[in-house]
Amino acid sequence: TAAAGAIAALSLTRGFSRLADIEDAEAKLRGLGHTGDSVRLIMDNAMEAVEGTILGFNDMAGVAASIVGAGIEPGRELERTLKAIADAAQIGGTDLAEMGDIIGQVAVAGRASMTEINRMQTRGIPILSWLAEQMGVTAEEARDMVSAGEVSFRDFRQAIEDNIGGAALEAAETTRGAWTNMVFTFTRTGAALLSGVFPTFKEIFTGIAEVMAPVEQLANQIGPALGAALEGFQSEGLRGAIDSFRAS
Repeated sequence: TAAAGAIAALSLTRGFSRLADIEDAEAKLRGLGHTGDSVRLIMDNAMEAVEGTILGFNDMAGVAASIVGAGIEPGRELERTLKAIADAAQIGGTDLAEMGDIIGQVAVAGRASMTEINRMQTRGIPILSWLAEQMGVTAEEARDMVSAGEVSFRDFRQAIEDNIGGAALEAAETTRGAWTNMVFTFTRTGAALLSGVFPTFKEIFTGIAEVMAPVEQLANQIGPALGAALEGFQSEGLRGAIDSFRAS
């Protein structure tokens, strides 16, 4: 019974976070000017990118919103980019948000810089060597090409795809991957259970905030008065203690 209760609590808590993260990502996409169909396509791309991996859809949804903001078009291009992020995050031992930031910076600029190359290298991803092999040059020449702005975002993404494509899928075959997928099952279950009532939470939270607004205003009035009264009390008490000490 205790185990079942713990699992239920875990499922509902993580399910709520999943739904909230997805809602935030969709709101960001709408803020960027995407319509309903476009938002659905982007969410589908995010789902495809994590399908069969140990990475969370809600995390990838947030990354997808950022990558689209970097100029990557929804559809095949976005799906490829998100899968590259997933694979690089798995090999680099980092989370999707951080790897999405690195690769997103390359996407925004349209070319790789040594800043992103170095960030990848420090996470154990030998991207410079991959680029050198891909372009048929030495590592030093590849570095010079990057510095000169001659390595495009597509070159950068291709190097990731050619060398570690599918790495995120492989991670799901491990014992740790099985454990993570089990936890994700709880998360998805909780999200499914809450999906019908989740939209009402916003109304409840808004209503509570409206009820508390007058209380907040009253507290703002009472707080300074209480502070002044306490300060006067402390001052009188301190003077009394000093007078008692002198008398003794």
